[in-house]
Amino acid sequence: MCAAGGAGLHVVDVTNPAAPRLVTTHRLFGSAYDVRLAGSIAWVAAGAGGLQAIDLSDPEFPFVVGLRFVPGLARDLVVAGE
Repeated sequence: MCAAGGAGLHVVDVTNPAAPRLVTTHRLFGSAYDVRLAGSIAWVAAGAGGLQAIDLSDPEFPFVVGLRFVPGLARDLVVAGE
């Protein structure tokens, strides 16, 4: 997966690192600046869209499980623990 700015969150299959394959793109409220994976949850710093939690249990059909607006723009994040 990768943060793709205004395009949202790209979910990429890297089973074969020599030939990565785009699985899907998940549109966000805001722009994806940073992303971290914790289990099957992708935590996304989405600028004006705040912090978003995206469930990737089924990588072809990601869905939002949480959203938190923060003061200013969310551009970076760190995930600690589980």
